[in-house]
Amino acid sequence: MIDMDHSDVNTLIRKSLTGELSDEEKVDLERLLKGDPALKEKYKAFCQLRHFSDRYRQYKKVNARRALKEFKKEHFPHLYPVWSVWAAAVSILVLVVSGFWFFRDHRMEVRNPQLPREALVAMNQAKHAGLNAATFLVKNRPPVSVTSDSLIAGIVSRYDSAGTIVTRHDKEFWMSLPDGTRVHLNYNSRLTYPMEFEGDSRQIELEGEAYFFVAKDKRHPFIVKTNMGDVKEYGTDFNVNTREENGSMSIVLVNGSISVTSKNGTPRILKPGEMAVIKTAESTPVITKVDVMPYVAWNTGRFVFDDCSLSRLMSVLSRWYDKKVVFNISNAEKLSFTGILNRYESLDVTIRALRTITGLEINVDGGNIIIGQESRRKK
Repeated sequence: MIDMDHSDVNTLIRKSLTGELSDEEKVDLERLLKGDPALKEKYKAFCQLRHFSDRYRQYKKVNARRALKEFKKEHFPHLYPVWSVWAAAVSILVLVVSGFWFFRDHRMEVRNPQLPREALVAMNQAKHAGLNAATFLVKNRPPVSVTSDSLIAGIVSRYDSAGTIVTRHDKEFWMSLPDGTRVHLNYNSRLTYPMEFEGDSRQIELEGEAYFFVAKDKRHPFIVKTNMGDVKEYGTDFNVNTREENGSMSIVLVNGSISVTSKNGTPRILKPGEMAVIKTAESTPVITKVDVMPYVAWNTGRFVFDDCSLSRLMSVLSRWYDKKVVFNISNAEKLSFTGILNRYESLDVTIRALRTITGLEINVDGGNIIIGQESRRKK
């Protein structure tokens, strides 16, 4: 390890972060980091801070002499001018950097939504079942497989402006956005988001299905953009599905308030327990009351049903396992059942449980779940 005191080390790291490191100093810093793993980890954490160089250049534009004069005039009118200009400049830089970190940490702390216990349990079950996995894409770099959003932090750099998360047909993904919003991305879905929200709103793009627990920020509305329209939240959790069978898009509001706007339409406000369907980008959203349970159940991974119709029960399974349900029995809508199903069980286990609960012949054939005749149903 290089024999340096703390001031030399801090100088090298500061110059590296602000783009002022000479070639010789780069060699010294590389040797220093190689010989001190703990310092290397801290340095990598600093490198994740985007726009650091830009912030430093903004600092350099500060008129330190004038800032010192105004600061002393307001806060220390009776003190002698004993501070140097350089001391004031250093103080300003410290305030800029530490202020940014305080604001960022404080913002994330107060904005993080409170997830219900069921969602936390679902996150843990998805992880242990090996279902929480996705591909992370960033411009000009090869795709990377990730199994948690914490791994993404180690992939992105301060030069990345946006990233994309893609799930396969048999995987889902829980993640946090830069503002603290939690997203549960369903299978066969794609979410594109900025590495840092800027401007008057927080905008992301979605293809597929996702459940959102939105971090509250009245000054910066959260907007989900899709190819058929936009969803704007006002502090809530809701489900967006852009891949309905008939090509339409559905949005179900569970809590709070949202507006839904087609590409060429006016906003429509939803209330909890309502669903908006956009059939085409030019059409007006159609709003109806809806049973939110299937949408909540895919997100929490647990469906508790009491006197539940077979059609409603199978609609939940269809969403869970991405299967089409085929009824080969008559009057299926008249049958009702009581029980509990867990999404994170394998499909085979779930089918066996359904056979026990319903007394029906239920089999999986490729992409279909086939409901057979009632001959085994208990009288």
